Amino acid sequence: MAGTRDAGSEGDVLLREGDSVVRFTRDLGEDARGVSLLLARRIHGDIDEPRLLKWLVLPDETPLPPEVERARRRLEESVRLASHLQHPAIARVYGLHAVPGALFAELEYVPGLSLDDLVTVALARGRALPEEFIVHVGIHVAEALAHAHACVDARGVPLGIIHRDLHPGRVRVRPDGEVKLTDFGLAWSRLPDRKGTSIPHPRGAPFFAAPEALFLEDMDARADLFSLGAVLLELATGRNLYNRPDVLESRLRKRLKKQERARIARGLAAATSAGLSLGSYPHVALQAATFQPDDVERLAADLSPPLRDVLQKLLHPDAAGRYATADALVAELRALREARGAYSRGDAAQAVRRALAGAGRRLIDFELRSGLRDALHPDEVSTGP
Repeated sequence: MAGTRDAGSEGDVLLREGDSVVRFTRDLGEDARGVSLLLARRIHGDIDEPRLLKWLVLPDETPLPPEVERARRRLEESVRLASHLQHPAIARVYGLHAVPGALFAELEYVPGLSLDDLVTVALARGRALPEEFIVHVGIHVAEALAHAHACVDARGVPLGIIHRDLHPGRVRVRPDGEVKLTDFGLAWSRLPDRKGTSIPHPRGAPFFAAPEALFLEDMDARADLFSLGAVLLELATGRNLYNRPDVLESRLRKRLKKQERARIARGLAAATSAGLSLGSYPHVALQAATFQPDDVERLAADLSPPLRDVLQKLLHPDAAGRYATADALVAELRALREARGAYSRGDAAQAVRRALAGAGRRLIDFELRSGLRDALHPDEVSTGP
């Protein structure tokens, strides 16, 4: 199974390629699929750049255990898919490398904070980031999705890429305000020679998944737009559509219609058959099967009407009610930005710095991720209450 490589101490050489070396920096734990994440440095002459490595340990067995074989195949396919994803708002994948006992993908390391971090900051300071910042993030992620959704193969055949795992941890904001969408490791596509999973099951982060993804129904790129809407809603309000505090689950269960019960049962059965831990799935499935546009309206009530309208359309229960394409969303968000006035990367960077300073020592009460701890330089931490 995927595991953590005993890389020794900082500076150990993981790979040599001619005059270039990749040196281990530190272990970042595992991703949601059990693949180890390592921070490393690619050094070539005077160039020294950080890299993120997805590291898969390969046991000395033939054939490989089924779970390792699946992880190996996913890693190889994600690198092949990344060759089509060349966009400034998508974190780059540099290649796949085999070393004794392991296989690893070399990815762009995006410094800064994830949207997860920024939601934590907003909760700590008791105030959301400005709407201009929300629109800024939305534009760049929507542009990244528009690029991915439009990708074609060498013959010009659409690849039909769907990210399928868009959540706040997948979007990072660099210190200069640049926004990057990361990790297409769970993406669906029509890549030649792609092998589908043997047992269909719900994928990605349930709290940000479209209903059709949770219930194994036909889905297309509009499922990614729903996920982006859920991400922007949480970033703007600190609230999640599938975790509505003002809705009693017992009341929802009593109101379930036959069709809604069947959808939930189908998803539960698929998750169980795939051997997944159900975790929060029953709760999320109930919320996803029953939410209505009025719920979105209520959660976004404190936002301006134009931004609220965008979220209403992104988070429509039916795909047909959402934006037809990511390009259509980009156009609407750009129009919203123009109506508010110019907003640059520098403005976004300044908004993050102000939010960090405003949260200050209140962040001590939160369990901070390493990226957020690193961002809290002494001169950015308030000494006030």
